[in-house]
Amino acid sequence: MIREVVKDDLDGLLKLYMQLHDNPMPEKTYELMQIWDVILQDKNHYVIVAEDNGKIVSSCKGRRLLNE
Repeated sequence: MIREVVKDDLDGLLKLYMQLHDNPMPEKTYELMQIWDVILQDKNHYVIVAEDNGKIVSSCKGRRLLNE
């Protein structure tokens, strides 16, 4: 299934990125949670995920640019 990310997807995204970049799992610090909240609240920022059997297996992010 392909869908827009929700708040509870943070762990799944972190696990995916950890595998893709061979990084350790980051701690859920106050700063990390603040950044995640800013991303989720930004109406011009989109994160799309693909799931397989309930596990996030891919992601894509985009940003809508406004013509001024």
